[in-house]
Amino acid sequence: MKPINGVMIVFALAGLGSYSICTNAEYIDSTMENTMENVSNDNEMAYFQSSEFDESANFTYTHLAVHKSAPEIITDQNYTMLYNGSWVVQLYQKRRCSFSARLQLMWPYIIHTGLEHDHQLRFANVEIGQNPVAATVLEIKSLPTLKLIQNGRVFTYIGNMTLPSILTFVSNGTQTARWHNNLPLTYHIL
Repeated sequence: MKPINGVMIVFALAGLGSYSICTNAEYIDSTMENTMENVSNDNEMAYFQSSEFDESANFTYTHLAVHKSAPEIITDQNYTMLYNGSWVVQLYQKRRCSFSARLQLMWPYIIHTGLEHDHQLRFANVEIGQNPVAATVLEIKSLPTLKLIQNGRVFTYIGNMTLPSILTFVSNGTQTARWHNNLPLTYHIL
């Protein structure tokens, strides 16, 4: 595991019951019997605990915190920030969507890998239930949705919600996308 500045990632080896923590280029090893509060008391980090088995790498990764690389939270008030720069945006619903929950488990790893590929990428989350204007502007049609936005041009991910497929989209989305649209300057909610 390679150190990542400002990011804490925990990888648990499948069936071994131990994990390694990488935070600010320091490693901490512990057993699965310890709670995260016993391992780290850093108040600046918001802990997100989840697990997902990645068959291609043959390990279970558990992501607990993203600090400096945390995604922007896009709301109805700040969605215009998506008009500038390169963004990977996750549109999801917190409740009643198991597919959104599965993407939430992979999202921290997608951010980490995307930043390794392109340091200029910015990542964002839009919870559509609380932000209908942002969901309308981004033309949400299904859940969850991933969009790659480059200077107002929107490329929507169409494919399997598997980690390798999503990572390919994040790194090559503009070259592999069949079509794109532009962010609208105005919107209407019926």
